Amino acid sequence: MLAVLMAGLPTVNSGSFGWMIHWWWYWFLVLFAFWIGYGIFSNMWIAAGATWLQNGKRWVDLYRLTEVNIKAAGTNHMLRLKDGVGREVSVKLDAVQRNQDLWDLVYNGILHAVVTGEANPPNGARTILKLPSR
Repeated sequence: MLAVLMAGLPTVNSGSFGWMIHWWWYWFLVLFAFWIGYGIFSNMWIAAGATWLQNGKRWVDLYRLTEVNIKAAGTNHMLRLKDGVGREVSVKLDAVQRNQDLWDLVYNGILHAVVTGEANPPNGARTILKLPSR
C-alpha cells in the first residue's frame, strides 16, 4: 500500500513519470517514515500481573523490588525499578498511571517494597509517588 502511494502520488501530481529521475529521494522518505514509526511504536508494550511488571521484553517481580527511582527524561518522568534478581524495567510514569488497574498493581508492589524496607527510594521519588517516609 505504501509503495503504491509513494509511486502513485508523484505520478499523479506531476502528470508523468519524470519524478523517477530522482527515485532515491523517495526511498529516503520511506526509510525516514519507517524510522519515525519504529521509534514511536517500538516500546508500547506495558503489562502487569499480580506480582510482575513487563515493558517490552524486560520485566521485574514487583514484590521483590530492591530499587525504586524516578528520573527526568526530557518532559517525562521515568519510573525505574530493579528487583532482587537484578532485572530492571524503566517505563514512562504517565504511561503506567494512565491505566488505573495497571497502576494499582505497580503501586502496590512499590508500596510493599518500601514498607518492608526492601527498597529505599530517594526523597524525590517518595514525593512524586506519594510514598511514606521512613
